[in-house]
Amino acid sequence: MNPKVQELLDKKIGEIQKKNLKLRNEHLINLGLIDESKIERKYLDSYKSDSTYDPEKKKYFFEKHFALDVSDEEYEEICKYYPIKDKESYNKYSELKLRKDVRLIKYWVIFGSIATIISFIAFISVIILLFFDLI
Repeated sequence: MNPKVQELLDKKIGEIQKKNLKLRNEHLINLGLIDESKIERKYLDSYKSDSTYDPEKKKYFFEKHFALDVSDEEYEEICKYYPIKDKESYNKYSELKLRKDVRLIKYWVIFGSIATIISFIAFISVIILLFFDLI
């Protein structure tokens, strides 16, 4: 086989294997098969809605979980009883987070609108009081 063709095929096979491994790890994490010894903290410069505060380091962080190491045979057995669902089922957390963010934005818009209306009414009231005092 031509070396360039072999290189192209190897590259594509590597991409497919990487994608399958990522899907497998997401599946295991969603099933709760998390390796507790491999939890990694990612520290943030500022607050995000799903972050936690670390008082010792005085920074916000979120924990990245890693899937439990299982053999191919074990994973096939897991898939018999817990089949892989479509990609959308793995985005439940992201969808809930998005809903929470949209809800938060909605509340701030409503609060801002009410505060603006109250401020406008107070401004008009002051103008009317000043106008009638001058007459």
